[in-house]
Amino acid sequence: MFSQTLTIVLFGLTLNSVLSASIRDLGGVWQLKDAQGEYSVNATVPGGVYSDLINNNIINDVFYGSNDVETRWVSQKNWTYSRTFIVDQQLDDYQMVNLVFEGVDTFAKIYVNDVLAAETDNMFLQYVIRVKHLIKVGLNELRVQFQSPVEKAKQLFDEQARQYPVPPLCVPDEYNGECHVNHIRKMQASFAWDWGPAFPSMGIWKPVFLEGYTSTLIRHINVEIEENNNTEEWNVGIRVYFVQPLVLTDYITGEVIVKLHTDIDVVTHIFNDNIYRDANDDYTFNCSFSIPKVSIPQKQIGAYSYGCSIHYQ
Repeated sequence: MFSQTLTIVLFGLTLNSVLSASIRDLGGVWQLKDAQGEYSVNATVPGGVYSDLINNNIINDVFYGSNDVETRWVSQKNWTYSRTFIVDQQLDDYQMVNLVFEGVDTFAKIYVNDVLAAETDNMFLQYVIRVKHLIKVGLNELRVQFQSPVEKAKQLFDEQARQYPVPPLCVPDEYNGECHVNHIRKMQASFAWDWGPAFPSMGIWKPVFLEGYTSTLIRHINVEIEENNNTEEWNVGIRVYFVQPLVLTDYITGEVIVKLHTDIDVVTHIFNDNIYRDANDDYTFNCSFSIPKVSIPQKQIGAYSYGCSIHYQ
């Protein structure tokens, strides 16, 4: 079988109105404590509570023997990740400063300098939190308090059950798992599945960082590729999501440059347009173009014998 999609790893995209911005990584060594104060250890972010406890020799390999059941107490506790960080004058001078979590697993309250900044309830979402009014030049503290997902799932089940219970009421007994994962936005297999044990995890499982900016910022880029057999081309559609700092304008004007490195050459498209703000204060830019199929020949993928799939810049 031949591949019917084109993978584009990176687009070179610029906007004239995009000025200086700054990213401060907050990953690395954090502190991990349980709510009862029984454990206090160094932790690694991105990561999770099971990995951190294994690395500190508090629990053994969870995949050995019946350790998945014997370490279930980990998921029934509430845990807190914390760290300090420095804000310099350069970061503080930006008009907008956000605290960005690419992934939080799952139910957490986020405190910046002891002020509740946000709450999370979805493992799969990115959380962008405005914190300029909460940070100060010098030493700051960030604290993420996690609630047990097992406890929260039971709580949500009980609330729903007042009207009617939502099946399945639990995983099969043979799984040695936990119940009511269908009530939360979390990796369903973490409460056990037919192919694996239950590890109801908690933690900051994706990167976390501070971002500062004063002008337009590119937040997300989505790419859709469709094969056109009638014209022997690839149709490429791009949607770019922009955000503005506190002062919102009706539109932004800029130059968007899209570059695709193919097997033959570099395909470049330049777009000049006004990008208008919608009712949700979002700025979305859409563009499309076509690429001849001969520029990117179809290659067989999937089977091990064909080797690695092809990536494009």
